[in-house]
Amino acid sequence: MKRILLRRLKPDDLQHVNPGLFDLFMREGVNGPSYTGYDATNEDGGHAEDEAEIVFCCGVQNIFQHSGEAWFEFGPNGKGYVNAFKVIRELLHHHIIPRYNYSRVQATADLSVPETVRFLEHLGFEREGVLRAYGPQGQDMAMYAVIPGGRR
Repeated sequence: MKRILLRRLKPDDLQHVNPGLFDLFMREGVNGPSYTGYDATNEDGGHAEDEAEIVFCCGVQNIFQHSGEAWFEFGPNGKGYVNAFKVIRELLHHHIIPRYNYSRVQATADLSVPETVRFLEHLGFEREGVLRAYGPQGQDMAMYAVIPGGRR
């Protein structure tokens, strides 16, 4: 299994995984903790960060004090890294949420894409409800959230 290393998000990382996100975040600014997971194992077993294959970019965009919107984007080969989900879950629950003192982290899922729903549930998000005609093409979306310590 390939090892995924983490670093703080660099603007060019988003350009590699989704130029649309690059345009959005670079225009509005990444406002919250954001990271890149990468596989930089070269043929000699060493690591060359500048030549790394980006597995995923993720983070939490601040909404209010102690509340944020989680976002995740996989690189072209990112879903082939079976340990990526575990790395993201650990990063979210054991670093981002406690370090930045979030009392709520939310995310939305397109209900027509079951993989997204399973992904959020695997990360420990709980479904809160359906947002009718909320998506970019007017599709229904589900609201999910992680509330550290359970519901309040």
